Amino acid sequence: MKEIYNQLIVVGNLGQDPELRYTSGNQTPVCEFNIAVWQGQDRPSTWLPVTLWKGTATAAAEQLRKGSRVRFTGKIGHDEWTDRESRQKRTKFKMTAFEFEVLESKGQGQRQYSRDDMGITPDDEEF
Repeated sequence: MKEIYNQLIVVGNLGQDPELRYTSGNQTPVCEFNIAVWQGQDRPSTWLPVTLWKGTATAAAEQLRKGSRVRFTGKIGHDEWTDRESRQKRTKFKMTAFEFEVLESKGQGQRQYSRDDMGITPDDEEF
């Protein structure tokens, strides 16, 4: 297994139901949503966009719903762009997750989903 130097573990609640779509070229499943990460008493939650690929994306779309409390393991990345109106540089941080564990979900028990469950090797991941 490759060493992972950029590893992020986050626990948060889904802000909306997962959106599953497929890439146009090879029809690879990709799932995206935002999670709210609690920052403590009297502090606003931090919202973080999360993306999952392949079998893990499909499992997330099937198992997760708005409000689910989930632990994600993956890596942090960012997008950069220039705002059209202000012409200022903007940065948006995002997470690409390669495994998740459902900690709390209405009507479901705790369950962990990883790339091993899906038969995915680290080399298969598109991140």
